[in-house]
Amino acid sequence: MRIALLSHVRQRIAQPFMGGMESHSWYLAEGLQARGHDVVLFASGDSDPRFAIDPVLPQHYERVFPWAEHRGSAPLIAHVDAGYAAACDRIAAGGFDVVHNNSLSRFPIEPQRTAIVPTVTSLHVPPYDALHWFVKASPSPTHRLTVTSQAQLRAWWPDGAPAEASVLHNGIDPAAWRFSPAGDGSAIWSGRMTPNKGPHLAVQAARRAGVAITLYGQIEDPDYWAAEVAPHLGPDVRYGGHL
Repeated sequence: MRIALLSHVRQRIAQPFMGGMESHSWYLAEGLQARGHDVVLFASGDSDPRFAIDPVLPQHYERVFPWAEHRGSAPLIAHVDAGYAAACDRIAAGGFDVVHNNSLSRFPIEPQRTAIVPTVTSLHVPPYDALHWFVKASPSPTHRLTVTSQAQLRAWWPDGAPAEASVLHNGIDPAAWRFSPAGDGSAIWSGRMTPNKGPHLAVQAARRAGVAITLYGQIEDPDYWAAEVAPHLGPDVRYGGHL
């Protein structure tokens, strides 16, 4: 099949991954290619060149409009919306069999677009105002939606999910996460160092359990890191860097 894989554009779709959405899109593109599909990755233009990239934006928007400074601002919204609108127009004219939408944009889920190319949208985040209404209005015979858990399904559709929505748990490559019986009894936490990801809670939980912990991930919020996490570093709490 000829597949348009539409991703989030805040960060590059490339290793090392900033977070789960970037990882999901990268592994999905790699896996679909390995199965012989013709995959075009609609992402920032500075994403991994191993893929056929059709740039939504020339570079990931964090470089141009840092989230901490521009979150919700009109220039950032206009910049991203223009990129997705044009990308969706190219998808409609590109002879694709299906779209796998991993973005947080309203444009790919508009019914007039999903009527042209059948679309699967994977919702990776809890509902928020800017997207919630569009998602609720989007189910159709040519648009399917997935969430990562039953809790997410209830959050997006508290009054009951439509037949077009279902739970599809995120997968991992077991070859990259091999079991070893030789553990040392310590814990590992991996994710972005931000308040909503909660590494400080992981530290508290590890200490209550009486086990050492190693934290891995990008320090996205330096102020939070300095105030809530770094003071706890020591023999039982270690920072291992960004995987």
